[in-house]
Amino acid sequence: MFTTKLKIAFFTLLFGFNLQVQAQFTVGFEDVSLNAQGYFNGSDLSGSYQSSGLRFLTDYNAQFQAWSGFGASSVTDSATPGYANQYGCYAGSGADGSEKFCLGYVFAPPTIRNEFIDVSRPKLLSFRFTNNTYAGLSMKNGDAVAKKFGGVTGNDPDFFKLLVYNYLDGIVTDTGEVYLADFRSADNSQDFIVKAWRTATFNFSSRFDSLVFDLESSDNGTFGMNTPAYFCLDNLQLDFETGIEGSVLPKISMYPNPAQNELIIRGLNENSAISITDLVGRKVEVNSTTTSGGLKLEVSSLPIGVYQIRSNNRSLGKFVKN
Repeated sequence: MFTTKLKIAFFTLLFGFNLQVQAQFTVGFEDVSLNAQGYFNGSDLSGSYQSSGLRFLTDYNAQFQAWSGFGASSVTDSATPGYANQYGCYAGSGADGSEKFCLGYVFAPPTIRNEFIDVSRPKLLSFRFTNNTYAGLSMKNGDAVAKKFGGVTGNDPDFFKLLVYNYLDGIVTDTGEVYLADFRSADNSQDFIVKAWRTATFNFSSRFDSLVFDLESSDNGTFGMNTPAYFCLDNLQLDFETGIEGSVLPKISMYPNPAQNELIIRGLNENSAISITDLVGRKVEVNSTTTSGGLKLEVSSLPIGVYQIRSNNRSLGKFVKN
């Protein structure tokens, strides 16, 4: 009697089926390294950061100490208005109470690039979204540049909209939009400014190699949009289609690197076995535990130096112990 796996192999050979398996993966931001103030804005001039298998592009101008694109943050201040609180999340935390979240600032449209390996390109299923504190309080109360949404009477049909463009091979194949604020209803009780995290679910037709985001507002002036051009994202859920013998293998991320006391490896299968060697090939032993952020290695006992990590005969990369 055939086992299930043998049955699949038999019918694939006999009829030439290209059997595919669906798998899903959630990209959070707990693996992103932040500065002492609790955010990343590209001031290291790296041009981007990575969370799991996606790369988030950031543009930093050192002359003006200004940034745009995608940053990351753990700033929870949801009450202080103004530009000085541009890294805050209006919901007061990442999605579902997590520590970190993705922060978008639209000077130029923020862009995500796919860097997953060993699988077909992913499809965007959903993401969590909310307002940035600076933008949320500006819409709620108005400020020196932007109006209070709804105006003096509360009847102005204001809106603040987040748009996403799905790119495959340089072509926009799908678009989606969600409202960060919406005062267009004739019934003012239906007006809202998003504060808690919400879920945006999409039915895009194709996979992506890039995702590009933009913002639109009803409040515009001579120099463009008056509403502060910020938004927050978290927990992007992706779908993969892999061959029957394939597996979803996101690009491995290790942080912090250099490491002093502990190293987190994100993107490994939970059953993966790892080995660590120094640069002359000598195997070293460290204690490891599984956490929500990935596999945690206790490296404080290792001598200062460079180490190689492998899993199932595959190199995951090097890290520096300092």
